Amino acid sequence: MFNEAAEVFFKISNPDAIIYMLFFNACAGIGTEKALTLVKQVLTKMSTIYRSNPKVLPSAFDAFIKCGDLSSAEKVFFHMQRTTISYGNLMNAYNKSDQPEKSLNLYK
Repeated sequence: MFNEAAEVFFKISNPDAIIYMLFFNACAGIGTEKALTLVKQVLTKMSTIYRSNPKVLPSAFDAFIKCGDLSSAEKVFFHMQRTTISYGNLMNAYNKSDQPEKSLNLYK
């Protein structure tokens, strides 16, 4: 029920970090151009307190990858606390989009 979860987000007047994470997760599950637009809108309007949260930014990163926007995913990747999993996710996305050289560069 990813679509319903995304709709409920906009009914919440003061979302916290968990609500943002759930919203980005819902958009990642939807994976459409419309979901991508919502992710960008919410991330742009979100308070810097949440954008610096070590759990919120990776959720947005995942949504960008699953919605097919590697350019935005790269921007978020370099501003978040990176883990082995986030490196692997970005490398996998590069490989799926036929960009293995970027995957190898990231590995280095």
